[in-house]
Amino acid sequence: RLPTPPVAPPAADALHFAAALPDRVEALATQARVRPSYAARPAGWYPPALAWPWVAWVERTAEGDEDVMVVRVGPSEEPRLLAGGPGFQRHVVSDGHRLAWVDGPELVVWSPTDDTEQRLAVQTGFHAAPTLSGGVACWEARVAAPPPEATRHIDVQCSDGLAAAGPGDQLSPSRSGPWLMYRSGDHVWLRTAP
Repeated sequence: RLPTPPVAPPAADALHFAAALPDRVEALATQARVRPSYAARPAGWYPPALAWPWVAWVERTAEGDEDVMVVRVGPSEEPRLLAGGPGFQRHVVSDGHRLAWVDGPELVVWSPTDDTEQRLAVQTGFHAAPTLSGGVACWEARVAAPPPEATRHIDVQCSDGLAAAGPGDQLSPSRSGPWLMYRSGDHVWLRTAP
């Protein structure tokens, strides 16, 4: 039971749970009797991400920017800035071991176990969050259509080379192992990595 309604969908895996509330982030293991609570200002509609014992979320700054915050769940831990500065760091996601987020023209994948980052140059936007599975990231890519149309549309691209392109927009990627699900028009499609 949460003391107030969450501002975004919660994050959960088989053994852990995290919720973004208006003034805090709460996280717990399912067998725990104590639910750690951390003072925070989570931005609405961005769900937290779990890479247990790490929990990350998006906060809106006083200047109107967005930053990614993270905390290692524990009794004496405090949230810290993971990605910030001018502009928008948003759409934080996890595959259970790593965290990834959109940082302007880059997609950043962070491994908490060795504190390393991988930065991918991407042209993504704000329609849907990226997805991460086994260290492979997929995102909605803004691409220019060939002439005579010459407008921009959306394809799905993955860091391992798997892609979904075609007429119209390919949206809302979801990657799990070799499988990539995405939406195009009124249909959901599945692609498989070789």
